[in-house]
Amino acid sequence: MYNKLIVYSSNALQSTRLFWILGILTITPLVFLAYFYNPGSDDFDYSYESQTEAFWPLQLRRYNQWSGRYFSNGLLSLEPLTYNNYGLLKVVPILLLVLFVWALYYFISSVSVSLSTKTKWAFVGGFAFVYIAQLPDICEGFYWMPGSLQNQLPTSLVLFFFGSLLRFYQQRKSINIIGMLLILGALMGCNEITVVLFLLLVMGLFLYQRVALKKKGFQLGWHLLATIIFALIEVLAPGNAVRATNIAVKHQLFLSLFKSCQLTIGYIVKWTPMVLLCCCFFIELIKKAIETQKYKEWFIHPFAAFGIVFFTVYCGIFPGMWSLNGPPPDRAINTIYFFYIFAAIYAIAALLQYLMVNQPNHFEQVRGSRLLFGLLLVTLFLANEPIVTAYKDLFSGKAYRYNLEVKDRFQRIAACKDTVCVVPPLVNKPKTIYNEVDFSLTTAKNNWKNLEVSRYFRKQIVISKPNDSTFVE
Repeated sequence: MYNKLIVYSSNALQSTRLFWILGILTITPLVFLAYFYNPGSDDFDYSYESQTEAFWPLQLRRYNQWSGRYFSNGLLSLEPLTYNNYGLLKVVPILLLVLFVWALYYFISSVSVSLSTKTKWAFVGGFAFVYIAQLPDICEGFYWMPGSLQNQLPTSLVLFFFGSLLRFYQQRKSINIIGMLLILGALMGCNEITVVLFLLLVMGLFLYQRVALKKKGFQLGWHLLATIIFALIEVLAPGNAVRATNIAVKHQLFLSLFKSCQLTIGYIVKWTPMVLLCCCFFIELIKKAIETQKYKEWFIHPFAAFGIVFFTVYCGIFPGMWSLNGPPPDRAINTIYFFYIFAAIYAIAALLQYLMVNQPNHFEQVRGSRLLFGLLLVTLFLANEPIVTAYKDLFSGKAYRYNLEVKDRFQRIAACKDTVCVVPPLVNKPKTIYNEVDFSLTTAKNNWKNLEVSRYFRKQIVISKPNDSTFVE
């Protein structure tokens, strides 16, 4: 039969070292680049407000006049820049990376306690590689505080939540319930995209448990109720309506529906090959998980599962298209991509389960596949811009020189006695830790980024003026 599915032999599955190496190679440059990271735009604005207003009145004002992101707004009021601590600010991205890795290990350990430590770390390395290698914007993901605390942090909290949920079903300890509620309240107060996707996920699990499996599921029901309450607190905040009035956009329903569909297909086509390739290394482990009774009943028809993949990405993109008449910012796409990975892994597992039931004899083990697929993974590793760019920023010295330039800029602004403080434009702009949209100063004194820097340093006007007419920042 020529319609056999090619999978790895059990020996090939012992190649955990590949994913350890890929995970380490992915995370290492990001850790070192944190030393050269410097704040930009909204970092200064949040810190200025936190320096000039008391903590709780400020949170109340933001909730009523800016946004309902109650948890991330609170964290941004405590970021090191508020205390003029630039050194500690560089530690935050490292803490976020460590938290993400810890959350992955915690979740994977909760899914299967029988896996060896080596295999668990292989899953961690593989997921970290897949996630970071295709992350739309690493700067907004792990470095820039308004992006990282609002979008990256909740992804780790999602992992902790479901890890705790699985452990509750295994251990029935009340401490897990308390932990889940605290985590839930935090992750639902970070950004709207997480609210939408997480709420749909919990609602889908609850309905499937009650309707398809015909189980009462009181525990998941209580968490769904808590999720809805926290979602309403975030979404119905008066500040969201106030903020919306500042965006002069005429909503276009049909255009938003069509463009969201177009973007969804584009992102799925772009993201799927690497996720599928990595899953091939864990086919046997996925098969074993499918065969266990506690997971077997949770798989649906593969067509419906792949529909969930499309639905997940679409529901993440549409709110941005509707509210902005354009694609969501990269930091929001980061969050959508995180949820996509889990939806895609589930769909692949559902397809495998379907084939195991309906075509059990159509599996052929090919020992040489490991080498081929390993080479493909390494090729994708080298071909993906985020990781390669991170190494270039680090080893070319661009990040080092950028750090020196920014230090000089801040010293010039602090020492400036004139009404208009003019600083030279940056020459080195490492993409991994510098987002031009969020960070670059302009020649316009009323540009929002110039105003935020001016307020933080207590200067009237701060602008960046090129030394010659052909150079712009």
